[in-house]
Amino acid sequence: MKKIILPLLAIGFMFAGTSCKKEYTCNCTSNTSGSTSTTSVTFKAKKSEAKSECEAQASSTAGSATATTTCELE
Repeated sequence: MKKIILPLLAIGFMFAGTSCKKEYTCNCTSNTSGSTSTTSVTFKAKKSEAKSECEAQASSTAGSATATTTCELE
């Protein structure tokens, strides 16, 4: 019986220690020639992946030379 329980506990701890995917919201604010707009994008990912996606949103939405876009992950 102990030979079965110990491996099962070890497997259970491995799954408990893994990172789960959660929902993160990336809020972006764009300022273009005095006009401000806000967009929100929700990601279901690990925190590091969501942070990378949010940073990519900032660079992809800043298409014009006079536009500044800032994005924050919540």
